[in-house]
Amino acid sequence: MSETAPILIETADLSVGFNPGPREITLFNKLNLALRAGDLVCFMGPNGVGKTSLMRTLAGLQKPL
Repeated sequence: MSETAPILIETADLSVGFNPGPREITLFNKLNLALRAGDLVCFMGPNGVGKTSLMRTLAGLQKPL
C-alpha cells in the first residue's frame, strides 16, 4: 500500500501485558507500530505469547502497561 494512505492505528513505545496479582507480566515492550488503510497484517505465534492481549490493547479493551 502507498505510504500516503492514512494511518489507522499507531503506537509509540506501547507495552502490553497484564497484572494478575502482586506482579506485572509484560508480553510486549516498547512496541512501535503504524498500520495504514489497506494494509494486511497477520499476528502469528504459539499459544500464550500475547497475540490476543495485543489485539485487546489496540482495540482499547485492555489498558496498556
